[in-house]
Amino acid sequence: MKKIFIDRVLSGLAVVGWMVVIFFFSAQPAEVSSETSGGIVSQIVELVYPNFEAMAEPEQTAILDVWQTVVRKGAHFCAYALLGVLVANAIRTYDVQKRLRYGIPIAVSILYAISDEIHQYFVSGRSCQFSDMCIDTAGAAFGTAMFALAVFLIGKWRKKGPF
Repeated sequence: MKKIFIDRVLSGLAVVGWMVVIFFFSAQPAEVSSETSGGIVSQIVELVYPNFEAMAEPEQTAILDVWQTVVRKGAHFCAYALLGVLVANAIRTYDVQKRLRYGIPIAVSILYAISDEIHQYFVSGRSCQFSDMCIDTAGAAFGTAMFALAVFLIGKWRKKGPF
């Protein structure tokens, strides 16, 4: 009984903590958010395009725009994949019907993605984008599916033994 309570509290705190992290990044004004992703993009471009500085400016701009989009949308996907995993792990501690066990984490993530985009609408230079909600949903579904696969494989491994 005590272990389940501790598991519930810790997994619930992990969910709330990650939601706070997402909220923090969403609360950053556009300039700050662009600087953060821009730093990552600069490092990627440095690795992938060793002759970047020698390229014509329009080509540099095109490359930077593509990578900026990849990094920003990838961050959305990964943030919500982790949220899906954390919510699925929290739901695991409750006696929930099998058919709801993996639907709830996706639904929670979708609702949080909607609230997050609405929040961004009120942040300087940011906007509310349906495409980001779709990417968030895909990330949450992916994370939840990976969690379900891990649970399945661990269950099989425990029944058969490691070898």
